[in-house]
Amino acid sequence: MMVMLYGKLEYGFTRGVKVVMLLQTDSLLVLGRVVVGIAEVMSQAEWLMSHLEEGIEARSFGATSSLK
Repeated sequence: MMVMLYGKLEYGFTRGVKVVMLLQTDSLLVLGRVVVGIAEVMSQAEWLMSHLEEGIEARSFGATSSLK
């Protein structure tokens, strides 16, 4: 009787731990994906801003050179 009860408790515990570990890895994966997504958006925004700045500089340079 005690052995069966202990076996059931142990099985339930290991299963619970596995579920918790799965949940943790899942949330870590989701968190990782979110971080990667944010990093991608940030790098795209940086790229876009640098191109916009280059364009503005080129336009202002063109404007100043055409005024002379």
